Amino acid sequence: MSPAVLLGIGAVGMALLALVSLAMGAGALGLSHVNDAGYWMFAKLVGLEVGSALRTWTTLTTVMGVTGFALTAAVWPFV
Repeated sequence: MSPAVLLGIGAVGMALLALVSLAMGAGALGLSHVNDAGYWMFAKLVGLEVGSALRTWTTLTTVMGVTGFALTAAVWPFV
């Protein structure tokens, strides 16, 4: 079921729907590909070659995604 359907039938509240959206956004951050514009800006501004920039970018975005999901999961029981 889509989030709009769940909200429409009253299965979840607005706060839980917001947390699900945050968790989805955090999961989308991890393992970014080279077609990401942020990757190319990062690589050019820092002055790294493609291989080392990809390793660094992938590590950074994966840490951000896991941290975002962990914080969302930590807040879930209090909502």
